[in-house]
Amino acid sequence: MHEFGQDERACVQKLMFDQQQKMLGKPTSDELTTEEILKKAWNAEGSPFAGTEYDRSKINLSNSFPPGSSGT
Repeated sequence: MHEFGQDERACVQKLMFDQQQKMLGKPTSDELTTEEILKKAWNAEGSPFAGTEYDRSKINLSNSFPPGSSGT
Protein backbone atom coordinates (compact mmCIF):
# COMPACT_ATOMS: atom_id res chain seq x y z
CA MET A 1 0.00 0.00 0.00
CA HIS A 2 2.98 2.31 0.34
CA GLU A 3 2.83 2.83 -3.43
CA PHE A 4 -0.64 4.39 -3.19
CA GLY A 5 -1.30 8.06 -2.62
CA GLN A 6 -3.11 9.33 0.45
CA ASP A 7 -6.55 9.23 -1.21
CA GLU A 8 -6.10 5.68 -2.43
CA ARG A 9 -4.91 4.50 0.99
CA ALA A 10 -7.90 6.14 2.64
CA CYS A 11 -10.24 4.42 0.18
CA VAL A 12 -8.66 1.01 0.79
CA GLN A 13 -8.81 1.52 4.57
CA LYS A 14 -12.49 2.48 4.34
CA LEU A 15 -13.24 -0.61 2.26
CA MET A 16 -11.37 -2.82 4.74
CA PHE A 17 -13.23 -1.24 7.69
CA ASP A 18 -16.58 -1.68 5.97
CA GLN A 19 -15.83 -5.33 5.17
CA GLN A 20 -14.86 -6.00 8.79
CA GLN A 21 -18.01 -4.27 10.04
CA LYS A 22 -20.19 -6.36 7.70
CA MET A 23 -18.52 -9.56 8.89
CA LEU A 24 -19.28 -8.56 12.49
CA GLY A 25 -22.86 -7.57 11.66
CA LYS A 26 -22.11 -3.94 12.49
CA PRO A 27 -22.92 -0.80 10.47
CA THR A 28 -20.57 0.34 7.70
CA SER A 29 -18.94 3.77 7.65
CA ASP A 30 -21.67 5.10 5.33
CA GLU A 31 -24.38 3.73 7.61
CA LEU A 32 -22.71 5.34 10.64
CA THR A 33 -22.52 8.67 8.80
CA THR A 34 -26.19 8.45 7.81
CA GLU A 35 -27.15 7.67 11.41
CA GLU A 36 -25.29 10.76 12.68
CA ILE A 37 -27.04 12.97 10.11
CA LEU A 38 -30.42 11.55 11.13
CA LYS A 39 -29.68 12.19 14.80
CA LYS A 40 -28.80 15.83 14.06
CA ALA A 41 -31.91 16.32 11.93
CA TRP A 42 -34.14 14.71 14.55
CA ASN A 43 -34.23 17.82 16.72
CA ALA A 44 -33.74 20.37 13.95
CA GLU A 45 -36.11 23.32 13.80
CA GLY A 46 -39.31 22.24 12.07
CA SER A 47 -38.74 18.54 12.61
CA PRO A 48 -41.90 16.66 13.64
CA PHE A 49 -39.71 14.72 16.08
CA ALA A 50 -38.17 17.75 17.81
CA GLY A 51 -38.15 17.42 21.58
CA THR A 52 -38.48 13.64 21.58
CA GLU A 53 -35.80 11.01 22.10
CA TYR A 54 -34.17 9.77 18.88
CA ASP A 55 -35.83 6.53 17.74
CA ARG A 56 -34.32 4.89 14.64
CA SER A 57 -37.36 2.61 14.31
CA LYS A 58 -39.50 5.59 13.26
CA ILE A 59 -37.40 6.06 10.11
CA ASN A 60 -37.63 3.70 7.14
CA LEU A 61 -34.73 4.21 4.76
CA SER A 62 -35.17 1.00 2.80
CA ASN A 63 -38.04 2.43 0.76
CA SER A 64 -36.84 6.01 0.49
CA PHE A 65 -36.54 5.97 -3.30
CA PRO A 66 -38.55 4.16 -5.99
CA PRO A 67 -36.88 1.10 -7.55
CA GLY A 68 -34.36 2.09 -10.21
CA SER A 69 -34.11 5.62 -8.87
CA SER A 70 -30.79 7.11 -7.87
CA GLY A 71 -32.52 9.29 -5.30
CA THR A 72 -31.67 12.51 -7.08
